[in-house]
Order: sequence, then C-alpha cells, then structure tokens
Amino acid sequence: MKLTISTSTLQSLVAKAMKGASCNKMIPLTSLMAISLKDNKLTLITTDSTNYLYVYQDKVSGDDFYV
Repeated sequence: MKLTISTSTLQSLVAKAMKGASCNKMIPLTSLMAISLKDNKLTLITTDSTNYLYVYQDKVSGDDFYV
C-alpha cells in the first residue's frame, strides 16, 4: 500500500469527511472512515448510520487499496 499526497490536502479531505460521521458511541460504524484508492482516485467514506458521505480527490498516485 503506497500513497503520495500532500499532508495539507489529506488534512482537508479528512476534515470534510468527518462532517459526515456522527461518532455515536452506540453505533461503532459511525466512528470509522473508509479510505480507498482506485485508478488514482482517493475516496474517503463516512456515515451517520443513515447517510453516507463520499469525499473524492483525483490524480493521487499510489497503489490501489481499500482500508
């Protein structure tokens, strides 16, 4: 797994994605974030158990992965 992105860009994406997470202690899934890189498109996914928020960044170099 390899990913090349500037720290400030990643921080910005994570800050946007966390707005979709409710961090409800009764629903552990709402405290997690999925990170995916496929075809040089980085995707961060969060949820509040009802809605899902997808945050994208194109032109990110690295190996394809899903975490």
